[in-house]
Amino acid sequence: MTTAAQGPAVLGRYRLLRGIGEGGMGVVHLASGPDGSRVALKVLRPHVVGDREGRERLAREVTSLQRVRSARVAEFLDADPWGPIPYVVTRFVPGLSLSDYVGEYGPMRGQPVLRMAGGLAEALAAVHAVGVVHRDVKPSNVLIEGGEPVLIDFGLARAAEDASLTVTGWMMGTPAYLSPEIALGLEPGPATDVHSWATTVAYACRGSSPFGRGPQPVLLDRVRRNEYDLEGVPPDLREVLVACLASDPQARPSATVLAGWLAGPHGAATATVHVPAAPQPPRVATQVLPGPTGHPPWSPVGSGAGSGSPTAAPFGPVEPPPVRRPPAERVAAVALWTLVSLLAVAVFAAMPYVSATLGWLMVATLVTCRQAVEALRRRRSLRGVRRGDRAVATVTAPWHVVRGITHAAVLVGTAMVAAGLVDGLLHLGAVRARYLVWAGAVAFCVVLWRGPGGYVLHRPVHRVVDRGASAGVWAFALCWVLAALVAGTIALVQGVGTIWFPADGPPL
Repeated sequence: MTTAAQGPAVLGRYRLLRGIGEGGMGVVHLASGPDGSRVALKVLRPHVVGDREGRERLAREVTSLQRVRSARVAEFLDADPWGPIPYVVTRFVPGLSLSDYVGEYGPMRGQPVLRMAGGLAEALAAVHAVGVVHRDVKPSNVLIEGGEPVLIDFGLARAAEDASLTVTGWMMGTPAYLSPEIALGLEPGPATDVHSWATTVAYACRGSSPFGRGPQPVLLDRVRRNEYDLEGVPPDLREVLVACLASDPQARPSATVLAGWLAGPHGAATATVHVPAAPQPPRVATQVLPGPTGHPPWSPVGSGAGSGSPTAAPFGPVEPPPVRRPPAERVAAVALWTLVSLLAVAVFAAMPYVSATLGWLMVATLVTCRQAVEALRRRRSLRGVRRGDRAVATVTAPWHVVRGITHAAVLVGTAMVAAGLVDGLLHLGAVRARYLVWAGAVAFCVVLWRGPGGYVLHRPVHRVVDRGASAGVWAFALCWVLAALVAGTIALVQGVGTIWFPADGPPL
């Protein structure tokens, strides 16, 4: 490695711009290629390369890995196993790792987690199609680019493991994401990656590994006994993970089965694995015969065959069962949405000006926080996590506050104008005054939800209602509390009348 005067370091044909990550196999740099394109260059550690035999093994591995072509994989572009500083070059993915993403935004829910799970399964299917086993699938090896997962470091784990057999106490992989066969010292295969896929998807849903935390010996013991916890995983996705976490590797579905099942039904294109020059023909989304209940045949609640093995069928892809809530949750969700809407209308009818002020403060806060988080995410996606991120966020905070205030003023102002117009038209029609405030309240709430920029309210309200509906007995207790608040507010308006503070009275 050489350094040009007043310029970045140079390694082979690549100019190293800055470090973007570090792991057990090497240090990753953002680099500029001969044509000026941005790439990810990993400088390999000595134990990964080993002796001459290890370098020959790495060269053979890279030759195989360059055959993988998939949008879900950071494909290998170049390598130099023989140089004084060996390195490999892959496509640069400007995104957060899944572990950083969950740490930044919290566990994934709904459509995003299905997209992530299906895309990661498609990536593994592409890798397995050329006879390569990843061996180290975990959240830090999955990058999120534009909401889609991209798998990195595929195939390097084998070279690293083979080259480090003589290193005392060194183990390939993270214990919380290993499979039972790896923990028992058995030879891994494609089913090993499927097991790690399931633990990684569970992490995305839960924010933690299904094998929990603790010292390495404790985690390895849990993995060997396959003692996992899927609390927090959606019920229908949990069925898939249970099949993938089977102790017997032969009972797990293949990555191609997973990619086919998770791709089309949720709005994504059918998963296609394209493998140029591979001995196998290109694979497409797996076609699966449904069991008597409509579940995939390898699902624990499927055909009941007991083997858990996937079954191929030539009759076209089959729709999986829709993701549906239990009836009690659906009833609770409808009740909560109704009560929240009525409460918003009643509160505005009781105190119009105070409610509008509180709405303005809420929207301004949400917009400010949203803009700050998005700016930080974009910065980290392009430049990586840096110590100065908080300082930059502090300096740019006033600009985000200004945007939040402006956004809130436009949205709440539009809602107030709509309420005023409705009240004015009804007043011209000689409608009784006691009904005017209720009509204006309905107009205000509708425009606040659907008006210009009202989308900032959708996600937090949806999240609160969804969590409330899934709270079991507490969901119905919450419904009773909201019902009491609605009844009390309506009684207040009908009995005392509308409070026009800080004004002296109604505008009409």
